Amino acid sequence: MHLRLIEDIKTIFRKEWKLFLLVNIIYFGAVLAGALMAVADPGLQLSLIDATGQSFGSGGLLSGVGEAYLAGNVPVAAVMTFVVNFFLGTLVEITLPSLILPFWALLFGAFRALLWGVMLIVPIPGVLPMSVLLPHYLTILLEGEAYVVAIFACTRGLIALVKPQAFGTSSRMKAYGTSIVDNGKLLAVVAVLLAVAAVYEAVEVTCFAGTADGAPAGKQFGFYDEEFGAQSTYSNWTQTIPAHDMGWSTFDIPGGKPGRIRAVTDGQPLDVLVMDKGNFTVLEAGGSDWGAYAARQGAVNETFDFTLPRDDVYYIVMRNTGDSDVRIHMQMRYKK
Repeated sequence: MHLRLIEDIKTIFRKEWKLFLLVNIIYFGAVLAGALMAVADPGLQLSLIDATGQSFGSGGLLSGVGEAYLAGNVPVAAVMTFVVNFFLGTLVEITLPSLILPFWALLFGAFRALLWGVMLIVPIPGVLPMSVLLPHYLTILLEGEAYVVAIFACTRGLIALVKPQAFGTSSRMKAYGTSIVDNGKLLAVVAVLLAVAAVYEAVEVTCFAGTADGAPAGKQFGFYDEEFGAQSTYSNWTQTIPAHDMGWSTFDIPGGKPGRIRAVTDGQPLDVLVMDKGNFTVLEAGGSDWGAYAARQGAVNETFDFTLPRDDVYYIVMRNTGDSDVRIHMQMRYKK
């Protein structure tokens, strides 16, 4: 049974290697196009990274996966990554819609590859340094090839409807039925590739993405810093602070627990302050008699720790005292 399946799969690739090659070119070409877009518009890259990060954060659609990585639990992270990538990323988003719209797989797959290219190819100092991205390129290659196989399998369904003779029949329905059976066989290849990718990604992210710029854990902010662990809250956002103005976000932060902020601007300095409502009210009114529990003046690319005195709603303030607008990417984590 297994040998027959392997032979069937080999036959499919041998007969239609040109289509398989074409899908590879389209998919990874879209990744390259996305990377060029990121070079041309770094703000777009940060915005997409933010949106993706929120889905893995607390309360996000994929928060369970994020928590597994935060806890450094490689086996659980690998299993959850495979489940998400195979059942959601492949079956739900590619294979099943293509049964109704045979052209869907190629369009959706190219679009998702474009987003990958925007987010995950070009390094961002302090946010996605090359030391983090370089080992992740193999993850992109493995997962990408798995999705290429899924797209290839679905695109054969489109060919069956347009040119059923390629499947040895003049009946479109028979050809389409054969393509669906073959699709199921090729999903075995997708599953194997995604399983290998999931194990590698779980190890890779835990080992390499725990620190930024190659610094020891605890010295720089890391997405999966074991110093904080699973019982912590992570947030990240990007916004533009107009000249001579300020922006802020509020968080319900427990007292006596460690917290960490990383602020990365577009190269222009910005003040980052952590304060309670009373001090924020004075600052907002233009007064000078205010204080901050943690502050970094003229921050461009800085990480700092803080511990607050009591459970309260605190303001994370980004103040621009310069003459030009400043775009800032913020990351924050604190113990629950």
